[in-house]
Amino acid sequence: MLTFGDDTYYVGESVNLRSRMGGHNLKWGREISDVRFLRRTLSKQQLRAYERSLIHGINKLTPDRCRNIAHAGIAWGLNELEELLSVEDQDRWLADPAKFNADDQSGLKPMENGQAVKYSTAASNYLAAANEPQLTALLRGYLESCVPVPRQTEFHGWSVSTGSYSGKRAFCVCVGMMETFAVQRFGDSFGGFVVVRKSLLVKSYGSLQNFRRAHPRVVVKQSRYQDAGADTLNLLANDPESLSALLADAQVLSAGAQLVQEVMRKHPCTYTRYHCPQLVERVYPESSREALDVAVSAEPEVVDNAIETEVTEELPAGAATFTTFNENVPDDVPILWLVNTGTKRSGLDQVDDFIARSEWRTTRNPKWEMKVQDMRVGERIAVRRRYNVKGDAPFGHRGYNVSTMEFLLRGTITDNPGNGVSVSVDWEPIARPTRRWYLFTSQDTVWAVPRGLHPWHDLLFDFVLDDNAVQDLDFWRNQRFWAARFGDSAVTS
Repeated sequence: MLTFGDDTYYVGESVNLRSRMGGHNLKWGREISDVRFLRRTLSKQQLRAYERSLIHGINKLTPDRCRNIAHAGIAWGLNELEELLSVEDQDRWLADPAKFNADDQSGLKPMENGQAVKYSTAASNYLAAANEPQLTALLRGYLESCVPVPRQTEFHGWSVSTGSYSGKRAFCVCVGMMETFAVQRFGDSFGGFVVVRKSLLVKSYGSLQNFRRAHPRVVVKQSRYQDAGADTLNLLANDPESLSALLADAQVLSAGAQLVQEVMRKHPCTYTRYHCPQLVERVYPESSREALDVAVSAEPEVVDNAIETEVTEELPAGAATFTTFNENVPDDVPILWLVNTGTKRSGLDQVDDFIARSEWRTTRNPKWEMKVQDMRVGERIAVRRRYNVKGDAPFGHRGYNVSTMEFLLRGTITDNPGNGVSVSVDWEPIARPTRRWYLFTSQDTVWAVPRGLHPWHDLLFDFVLDDNAVQDLDFWRNQRFWAARFGDSAVTS
């Protein structure tokens, strides 16, 4: 723990103290007034959990003096929101968000055409829903009451997506690195959740018990988002009436507004790749938006844990939490898209068709529609076929099937028409012979592989895009999920 002359503090963990302290000295130097160490023999993950618990604990005593960004409720000395709203105006906004926002006459932020085109199908599906007017009213009420000048801060401080979870999620507002308000469809009905500052809600109600009396059908869950710290509650309403009551409660909105402002001060929204401009235009029909018809480079770019996946028997149960995503992968994470061909029986959407049309295409399926719309110009894409092998496995299979992906085609996405079934692609010449990857596989029609979030993804990502990369089969077959069948200590069946 570092303490500074201005009574602020920083909590960190390290397995290489000399290197870590050298970095702190370069950053803060003589600002550091005291250093305290707590020695523990723990794994890296355990150290990070311990660091998080210390930050949460000290935050309860001194919430506004912490220099940490992650896990802290308020990050001292940071105010990214100041670029759009002065400190004085931020204070005036927090005193009465709805009035301050009502006085803002800004138009909608100019947006590149490609952002709207990409999510045109998702937007159309949202607008076609019978309860769209009610949902849009809730979204506007939240933005006007909880988000600082939403028309100015759109796409910088916050974003809104629609259609994830195979179309079941009506919309989700993200601020910083977290979801703050989301609505889920349940057949013809819907429910949702709002994330708020616990301390302010308890203070205004006197106790959580009083809040529960006022909202008896709302489930209160303690939430510890990395971006918001421990002073956070998730209020879940499973029916329209309960959700509407939450959004009409001034004390709930005040607690939500404080959380949003504090997170927006930390850093900009990191999930803008999923932003659907059409929803904002629907929320603010009285405001116009200027389109920016900007040519987008087809060169690969660095891009943007609600997680959903359909896995095969060759994905470990624990891997389902990191194998693929529906939304909320940060903007600075590169993504490789692994996709299937059509079935041989249908004769449609085969490799030759993709090459001839300079595109990749699949049959319409709500499960994959949003993922296809999430694809960005400049991102890499590879066509693969998944199957099981035995006889020609490159290691002892002991009679078990070995899950395999064979890569047939590789290219770069050049356009996304937003139809949820196709993207234009600049395909590379076909490599012969084709390359195979074993064990860590998925038969999902669309499998998003982000780089930098998990080492297993990184190994697969590099293998697909680097023809000189070699899969370390000894590493994979001795991983816990496969070791009993293929590992060095496995028993022959």
